[in-house]
Amino acid sequence: MSRITRAARETASHCHGPRRGDPADLYPSLTPLSWPEVPALPALAVLAGLLPAVLAPPPLPQPREAVA
Repeated sequence: MSRITRAARETASHCHGPRRGDPADLYPSLTPLSWPEVPALPALAVLAGLLPAVLAPPPLPQPREAVA
């Protein structure tokens, strides 16, 4: 059996095989609707990473070469 045939068979059995788990997990509750929590340290790290884009000076204009 070729690798492609084996991979296709395993993919099909994974996609259409028996389901495990609670079907209710597929439809999360939306009440009460709330934003996901964002930890403070990663949020500050993202903001610190954006600082160079705001604080960097604009590039100096380059002189153009004459075209003959």
